[in-house]
Amino acid sequence: PLPGQAVKVDKCLYLERSGCVATCVHTCKVPTQQFFEGMGLPTSLEPNMTDLSCTFRFGVEPPPLDQDVSLRVPCLPQCTAAARPVCAGLPAVPRTHAQER
Repeated sequence: PLPGQAVKVDKCLYLERSGCVATCVHTCKVPTQQFFEGMGLPTSLEPNMTDLSCTFRFGVEPPPLDQDVSLRVPCLPQCTAAARPVCAGLPAVPRTHAQER
């Protein structure tokens, strides 16, 4: 892909199955962005928590993690990790449905 191009994954099975925003960001989005950065191609992954798609934007610097809008979305109802530290212990992760119970 050339800088400025984008690829949309219509349905991310990883996000669909986990339902966990923190897991998506910390075990998929960030490592994938780092992988492309290591190849000299800044890439920003933009997960859509509504339709469970993800857009890869090549040639676009990802935002700093503390400014990433992906972490401002609560976990999805099917989150399998909400009771574990991946959701509860990360300072950048907003309160999830499990933490409010």
